[in-house]
Amino acid sequence: MEVMQTVKFRGYHEVDGLPFRRGQSVVVPSSTEVDSTDPKRRKFKTRRRQTVRVDHVGCGRSFCIGHVYGDSQRVGSLMDRGDIDILQDRYGTSDLDALVHHRDVVVKGRDIFIPIDNPTIVWAGSGGYWCEVDLNDLLEANGIRPTPVLEKCPYCGEDRTPLPDGTTLECVKCGRDGCDSCMPGGRGVACPDCEEKEP
Repeated sequence: MEVMQTVKFRGYHEVDGLPFRRGQSVVVPSSTEVDSTDPKRRKFKTRRRQTVRVDHVGCGRSFCIGHVYGDSQRVGSLMDRGDIDILQDRYGTSDLDALVHHRDVVVKGRDIFIPIDNPTIVWAGSGGYWCEVDLNDLLEANGIRPTPVLEKCPYCGEDRTPLPDGTTLECVKCGRDGCDSCMPGGRGVACPDCEEKEP
């Protein structure tokens, strides 16, 4: 499993925490995937590098899938079928018990969030149709270097850095990933929970 080693804007973010603002000129590299309101071409890739003026910034979207109570986590339930379909689409499962341990999960306060849509910038394209691009696709072209971060281990909550090959330790039985503190056996072994269950 590959782990992001850099800050990426995943899921919901407050506008104040994003690097681009309304009215700012932003470089969109060639071959960037663009979503458009143009009915003739809803999705397309830019053919050349271009500079656009930001009309507005999308904050992204995350679902709250559970809550932290002391040392335990309690999974919530989603309100409607549309939310379940979106999770199934993005993550290949709508099982909240499995998603709560996903590497993309973010804990803010006592709430457990999973990213759905990344922040975007939006500008008026040709013909006046709105064009929208994932903000992460623009960072490098605009001189913004993502900085290395310590990620939280989804298993024990401790700070962790990826292994030198960019991966994390993964339990061979349940697939949960973890850090070398909670999985002291290293690569190719079971996590402590699975070890306890063994007869």
